[in-house]
Amino acid sequence: MPDMLKMDAFEACLHQQFTCDVEATSLALELIEVVALPPKESEEVRREPFSLLFLGPTEPILAQQTVQLKNDQLGELLIFLVPLGPKGEAMQYEAVFT
Repeated sequence: MPDMLKMDAFEACLHQQFTCDVEATSLALELIEVVALPPKESEEVRREPFSLLFLGPTEPILAQQTVQLKNDQLGELLIFLVPLGPKGEAMQYEAVFT
């Protein structure tokens, strides 16, 4: 799984659907953005830091938590998602990898 948690693996999945099951409900999230982040100067870089931005339904809103996301290309991944707030008719979620 560590190879899947690289920026280029997610870039290949832009605009694809990821699903997660929460409280007996299956939610569809669309990966809409993959952004490179600057590394922290004080830390040794293990991989290029990056963030992912997902859009999902406005109800139910996922709490900040680790969820199991499923994608046809990447399979199943445990990812920590943070709700950022609404964007139009959708809810935004972010995952950051350092």
